[in-house]
Parts: sequence; structure tokens; C-alpha cells
Amino acid sequence: MFPAAYSPAARTALLLLTFLSAGSSFAQTGIHDLQRRVVEVFSSQSNSVVRIKAQREELNPAENEPRLRLTIGSGFFVSKEGHVLTNSSLVYQMDKVLVEYRQGLEVNAKVVGLDLISNIALLKLEKLPDKATFVQLDDSPKLPDVGIFSIAITCPLQFAPSPSMGIVTGHESSIGRRPFPTPILRTNIPALPGDSGSPLFGLDGRFLGINVASIKEIRATCVFPARATKRILDDLLLSGKAEYGTIELKVKEEKNLGTPSGNRLIVSSVIPNGPAAKAGLQNGDWIKSSIYGPILSLGDLQTALFYTRPGQLLKLTVERNGESSEFSVPVQARLPRSTGSVPKAPAVPQSP
Repeated sequence: MFPAAYSPAARTALLLLTFLSAGSSFAQTGIHDLQRRVVEVFSSQSNSVVRIKAQREELNPAENEPRLRLTIGSGFFVSKEGHVLTNSSLVYQMDKVLVEYRQGLEVNAKVVGLDLISNIALLKLEKLPDKATFVQLDDSPKLPDVGIFSIAITCPLQFAPSPSMGIVTGHESSIGRRPFPTPILRTNIPALPGDSGSPLFGLDGRFLGINVASIKEIRATCVFPARATKRILDDLLLSGKAEYGTIELKVKEEKNLGTPSGNRLIVSSVIPNGPAAKAGLQNGDWIKSSIYGPILSLGDLQTALFYTRPGQLLKLTVERNGESSEFSVPVQARLPRSTGSVPKAPAVPQSP
């Protein structure tokens, strides 16, 4: 319908305009309302978005002399005290981190904490710059519906904060074989140089999440949702790192026509003397729900674990031999994984 050279976001806008132009005065009103909302969201949120510049001196093997490595991306203020969220991949193991608020105004930033699994880092300035605003993080457990319009505000290349519009195209628990710790949003807004770490908003101005990864093959971005971002932010403020829990079991998804999704989650292996084993879970158990809702997939169980911190109990409803029972499983801290490089997208082990 449109040339392949058009970006996904451009095709989205053109399709919308084509649909609206099929009407009369109502269509014109719809176009103006959409345009007005994009302008209003950008105007109200652009003063919270900043450019992140990080640098490190490293040895050039070819010339056996130091060279400067530089990473550039986006970030945004999340408190009146000057806290900034961005991507861990931008600031990990860097010697110096700068926050550029508007063009030309650069301020040294301290790395308060970072998490390589979610690819989220927390920075701190001495104070919030004059006229800067900060993003309020939404704590709603409901993910934005697939198909809603969204607006990313980024600092591309050397330019000032700029808006890009698209739609939420999916809720994903993994990319290929790489799972996320909780379902993320997929959008058709492509990530360009300088866009990583940028915030995403709905047309109502509500914060939807932070850009943590890109899928270049389909020119899409992965966005860590708002509630999950707040959970990571709380951990980083408290201890400088994010905590993840495990109940030490393995599961598999099976087809089941009796469930809304056509799937069910079955325990395939319980690690001896682990939390699940001590709570009484067994191979073959059907995990039906948790206090966070129905469990129909690995992603649902990962979400329940994500919001249950180590030391707390995860309550699960399990069916065994046709009878349902409730189990309170103690969640223990997952040991951190060693890493020599920064992951380009969040990554967690396959088993909870």
C-alpha cells in the first residue's frame, strides 16, 4: 500500500490519515485532535528528556596506545532530586558520565546503580536543572493495550529532544531464546542512534516505559513497562542493584483447550532441597495461578517472581490429580551472573 522505504511509524501515520480522510468534517476533527495531543504530550514531557554521554579510556590493541570510547543515548528525569533513568549499556564500566540538558548544558552525573538484566541504570545529578521537569512513573499492573498510539521522546544524534509516534505492537516475554524477567512492550518506533534509554508515553501523557532494546530486523523497539521500571528504580534507589528471585524449578508449556490461552504450565523438574521442593511442589503439577493472576505461560510465572522479592512468599494455586491446592513458596535470591560485556537486551535464565 505504501512504499517499503517508509518507516513503520510513517506507515502508521499514513494509514491513520488515510482512514480519517475517508470521512468528512469528523475526519478533520480527528486529525486535529490527534495532532493536538501529540503536541501537548511533547510540550509537557520534553523538558524531562536528556542526552547521556559516557566515556572511557581504553587501550587500542593495534596502536598500543589509549583511545577514548564514547557512548551516547537518551535518558529522563524521574525525581525532583535530579535522578535520571537510562540504559545500563550506555554507562556500564564508563569512567565519566555526562547529562546534557538542552543543547550545550552538560553536567557530571553519578551512577547510583545499574541492572544488566533489565538494561536500566540510575544516575544522579546534584540537583534538578532549572525549568527541567520529571516523569511520574505509573504503578498500574495493566499493560497498555496492543494497538494504542504511543510517543517516544528521544535525543537523536546532536539534536534537541524530538518526538516519534507509533503504536504498541505486542506484549513479548522473550526475543528468540532470550526471555525477559517480565513481559515487555514491542513498538513499531525504530530506535535510531541516540534513542536508547528514551521514555515512551501514551496520547494521554501517561508514562508507558523505557526503551531497553531494539529489534533491527523489523525496526522495532522493546520497552520495559512502567510498573516494572518503577520496581527496578526502587531497588536501585535502595541498594544500587536490582534483586531477582528464584524458586528453583523448571516448567514447560503444554497445549490445553480448557484454558483461555489454550496453554497450561506444568512443572517438569523440581531442584532437590530448593524452595519449590521444600514447599511441596512436584513434577507434573499444573501451576494455575498466583496472587498476581492466572498463570498460562512461562511469562506469567516470571512476572509473579519479578514482583515477589527474595525473602517473601509466592502463593501459587496448583492442580494435582484433579484437585487444587495452595502452596506458599519462599523466594530466594538468585545468584548474580558474571559478565564481561553489556547485553544488548535484557536476559534472564530460562528456569524460574
